[in-house]
Order: sequence, then structure tokens, then C-alpha cells
Amino acid sequence: MSDYLPPPMPQRNPVTLQAHRREVLRQIALPLTAGVLLLAALVIWLVLAGVGDAEVWGQISTIFILLLFMLLALVPLAFFVAVIYACTELLRIIPPFARQTQQAIEQIESQVKSGADISVAPMLKIKSFLAMVDALFGRQNHK
Repeated sequence: MSDYLPPPMPQRNPVTLQAHRREVLRQIALPLTAGVLLLAALVIWLVLAGVGDAEVWGQISTIFILLLFMLLALVPLAFFVAVIYACTELLRIIPPFARQTQQAIEQIESQVKSGADISVAPMLKIKSFLAMVDALFGRQNHK
């Protein structure tokens, strides 16, 4: 095994670390806790006040379940939007390069065809000459 040890992590600045912890408490934990407590208090008040019957609460819970599913459906929607955006960007970028590639392939194709034509040209001339001689003198083909 290797004896390589990563360099030790530098010590954090205690002033900025303490400031970061205060900001996390003030900007994340406190509002989240307050929101959960307010929502719980609202639900308890509505239940104790006797608002609605079981049917109304069933409809309300159905709405919340549907809201949850709709929020969860935003993730695949965002993914599909990103894929569509990437495809449109690729379609904007690819055609010039595709045309250059197509032109290069067409040039290679024409060079290969001309090379093949040049390589068989002597044999075609000989066959043509023999066919002309056979036609002129009425002989049968020599095989």
C-alpha cells in the first residue's frame, strides 16, 4: 500500500465559524422551527374548534397529498426541461460540424471511387479491345 498521507486540514477560523453558526441558527433553524410550530398550532386549533367533519378533513388531506405528489413531480419535470434545453443547444451547435464531416466523407468517397476507377481502367481497356476484335472478326468469346 501507499505510505502517502494527505496534508492535514488547516484549522478553521474561530471568528468566521462562530458567525456561520449564528447565521445558520438565525436564517435556517429558527424560521423552520417557527413555521412547524405555527402549522402545528393551526392544526390543533382547527381540530379542537371542531371545524368540519370527517369528510371535509378527508378532502383537505387529499389536497395535501396531491400537493406533495405535485411537488415531487417537479423533479422529473425539471430533468426533462433540462434535457430538452440541452437537445436544442446541441441542435444549434452540431449542424455546422455535421456539414463539415459530411463534406469530408463525400471527398473521401470521391477519392476512393476515382482510385477504384483508375485501378480497373487498364483491365476495362483490354476487355473492350478484345470485345471489339471479337465483334469485328465474328469470333466467339475466349474464356
